[in-house]
Amino acid sequence: MGTTTINYDDYTDGTLFINVVDKSTDKLIWQGRGTKTLEENASPQKTDSNIAYAVKTIFTNYPVKPTAK
Repeated sequence: MGTTTINYDDYTDGTLFINVVDKSTDKLIWQGRGTKTLEENASPQKTDSNIAYAVKTIFTNYPVKPTAK
């Protein structure tokens, strides 16, 4: 008989979505998303810094560049 060892870690992932909507048609024209493992004991300043970094990173993909044909 053998033994089985299972190791696990608990963590929480957060996802930030940014939606760009055409005001005249109310249609979604672009959506960006960022995901990160959240630090449970992060200070409010660190949380704000993480959010600002996520927004900056997400917007590096906006506007969408057309692909070459």
